[in-house]
Amino acid sequence: MSSFPTVDRLMDGEFTVEAADLIRIILGFLTSQGLHESARTLRKESGIGFTDNGMIHKRRVAQSIRQGDWGAVFQATVLLQEDEQDNYDSMILARIAEQVIMELAEEDTSLNLAYSLLKTHREVLDRIPEDEENDTDGNQDRKERKKKATLSSSNTLSKARSLEQRLAAIAGNPSKYSDITARQEVLYGKSLRKKERREILANMVEERRDIPLNRLPTLIQQAMKWQSHTGQLPWIREIYFDTENINETATNKKRRKRKRYNLVMGEIAGGDPSPVVGDEPSSNTNEDAEEEERESIPQDVLAKVKFGKTAVCESAVFFSRGLITGSSDSLIEIWDSGYKELNTTDFPYQKEHAMGHNDAAVLCMDVSNDGEILVSGDSTGRVKVWKLSNGKCLRQYQAHDDSVTALTLSRDASRILTGSSNGICREFGIVTQNVLQVYEGHTSYIHACRYVVHWNTGDSNKPQMTSGEVLVVTASADGTVRIWQHGMVKRILQPPRDLVAMKDGKLQSILVDPTEVVAECSGIHTLIPIPGDESRMLIVPRSSIAFLVDIEGTVLQIYQADNPETEFLSGTVTSCVTYLVSSNGDCLVYSLRRGTLLKTIRDFALDSTAKTNTEQRRAEISSMIHHPFKRSLIAAFSNDKTQKKGVLTVWK
Repeated sequence: MSSFPTVDRLMDGEFTVEAADLIRIILGFLTSQGLHESARTLRKESGIGFTDNGMIHKRRVAQSIRQGDWGAVFQATVLLQEDEQDNYDSMILARIAEQVIMELAEEDTSLNLAYSLLKTHREVLDRIPEDEENDTDGNQDRKERKKKATLSSSNTLSKARSLEQRLAAIAGNPSKYSDITARQEVLYGKSLRKKERREILANMVEERRDIPLNRLPTLIQQAMKWQSHTGQLPWIREIYFDTENINETATNKKRRKRKRYNLVMGEIAGGDPSPVVGDEPSSNTNEDAEEEERESIPQDVLAKVKFGKTAVCESAVFFSRGLITGSSDSLIEIWDSGYKELNTTDFPYQKEHAMGHNDAAVLCMDVSNDGEILVSGDSTGRVKVWKLSNGKCLRQYQAHDDSVTALTLSRDASRILTGSSNGICREFGIVTQNVLQVYEGHTSYIHACRYVVHWNTGDSNKPQMTSGEVLVVTASADGTVRIWQHGMVKRILQPPRDLVAMKDGKLQSILVDPTEVVAECSGIHTLIPIPGDESRMLIVPRSSIAFLVDIEGTVLQIYQADNPETEFLSGTVTSCVTYLVSSNGDCLVYSLRRGTLLKTIRDFALDSTAKTNTEQRRAEISSMIHHPFKRSLIAAFSNDKTQKKGVLTVWK
């Protein structure tokens, strides 16, 4: 949203929402919908109106002033607030009231209407000194006007008192002022006539800012997008399903909307009461095949990011403006969209290599969803929080005594989850730097730690409000995946060493009892929530089998190498394709839902790494990443220090 603060402002605690601003937004919405009486009632009951040099439909008001249509002018200004702290805001209302009073006195010899209006607007007219009449220069500085008002003595004649004197002069000598010309002279003075005063007043109105009236629906739409983006609302698709009629052809089926989000109640409404959260698994294999055909599977090397002779890539992450890498020589570098040069256009501080850790390898990184904040962890257990726009370190603290091997940011960038080589995972407040939670139970390296939102859909037989819980999921070299809630283990998942045949077509579960955890099992190096549906995860152990599971541990799909002796070394996933690099150096591309092999990228590891000092040995792929917005882009690298030169390869 346009007024949403940046993350660093949130950190500094500078952002607050005033209740008065909410009322003003509602006033604007009521006005835009033509509910003027409701807006006036709210204005009267709350005592809050528009301020900040604003005007509703200022050009229309200025035109009405020039034409003398004072009814329309008052209707447009009734929602303005007479701000005691801002003399200029009050002066506009005072000058409008003054002009109407004088024009009524000019036309009505009884002066009854003029006195009545003076009584109504007495308070605001009393605050403006009569010498403000000369401050008609539209270019005059606002602060100067306020300064004049402050310096005015208590004996200065106010506009209310001045009007009283002029009306009293006319009332005291009706015969003298029976002529309209005489009344005009005493009312307007000799320097400015009615038309000229109207023009000056119209110009003053046109100087003001137009008050936006449709902020309320805009803010609600943007807030819903943000809450969905941060996991506070389900990602909901509007589903259409076909209803066939015996008199209709297959190409002329009716399409009926089935799902709608109820903003007031906070639930899915209409049709099937069970909400559609994320991208539900489809049973239509033709639909899956079509989706996979639309996804362009990388085939060629697009670019190679090269590091120093003694440095290798240790971590990398794509984001909207390129690629960020962390290396063994402690540097954090941002590469342009061509992935060959440093992006010094958007990030000029990189000319001095301003971002990095002191003599420690940058082992893991994550970027906030808005692309403004980067967090990095190093081999000494230190975590740093960076502002990408200027390269400044906002926070740094000792998260662990051992290496930080994994980390992730919460969707709203308020918390950070860190995993260590000693098997401990900790959660920190990114602002306070306090430890919020400790997750202990793993017996070896933590290779991945993630926040996931699990949506509870309730009873499918009746409508229910959709609720979600944020869980923490960790994967370790001890061969287990642990799902945590409030610091306690909720489930333990452990993939088997060998594939157990499925019985009766039912998918097996890898959920295990804590007492049945196998000590010697293949370590898990990759754990990735599926984009668009975090309740499903790709789990890749160092074996010939990878698993797609749900948050309950049910196996939804398996990906198996042809050779049982082959091991998967790394992997990544998009919304419909799984990439797995095997120990023979090939990259196997599978259908996410069907588990079928779509393509094999031969010699993937050989093309993605540099030569080692031992010619007979090929460096193993350490990690793969995919672009969050460009599904056809993936990258891979090896942190094998026997390489002659560190390299990261981008494929397209």
